[in-house]
Amino acid sequence: LHYRLLNSRLNGRYPRQLYEQGEPFPIDHPLGAALMARGEAIQQVGLLDERFFIYCEEIDWCLRMKQAGWGVYCVPRAEVVHHEARSTRQVRGEMFVALWRSRYLLFEKHYSHFYQWAVRRMVRLGLQAEKRRALAAYERGEISQTDLESCLVACRTVVEMSLRGSRFYQWAVRRMVRLGLQAEKRRALAAYERGEISQADLESCLVACRTVAEMSKVPGTSEKAI
Repeated sequence: LHYRLLNSRLNGRYPRQLYEQGEPFPIDHPLGAALMARGEAIQQVGLLDERFFIYCEEIDWCLRMKQAGWGVYCVPRAEVVHHEARSTRQVRGEMFVALWRSRYLLFEKHYSHFYQWAVRRMVRLGLQAEKRRALAAYERGEISQTDLESCLVACRTVVEMSLRGSRFYQWAVRRMVRLGLQAEKRRALAAYERGEISQADLESCLVACRTVAEMSKVPGTSEKAI
């Protein structure tokens, strides 16, 4: 990123002068390593979402608080010592995957389908560039083969996560499920005609297939179940 974009509000940065003035100023969210919340706000919006294993939980919390009418501020005069990434840097690949798993959850909770599609597309493009950088660094002898493999596995996992969350992927999976259930119904009917299963077993199989097919329908669409 260009340094002006990197240090702009578009990237969650605030002008240096706001910090130098020393007075509290409104922000989107602070770092979770240094966050204080009013008891009344916690009682109103609830605790941190435990689905976030690590990363983004404070962003989700602050978004929920702002939606409930509470303000979020940075207090420049407060000082906190944060030994950054002392644990996570020991397992960089796993933490990279955990970061994006949390980000995808955050997007699903608070952003539109179009936003999610655009972000997932940009992530896949960015990871292609990241893989090229890792391969180049390995060829220059800057990283070990173990580090390279860890990076490639992490990139592949995050790409797969981005596809699983897409509406196209969901549609494709649901479609394949329905096709598979049609074949399962045909097998059950053929087995009944050959006397291999009872009528009760056949009816149980057909009901199960019909139920799963209904579950596979995307809410709000005109898709037909089998």
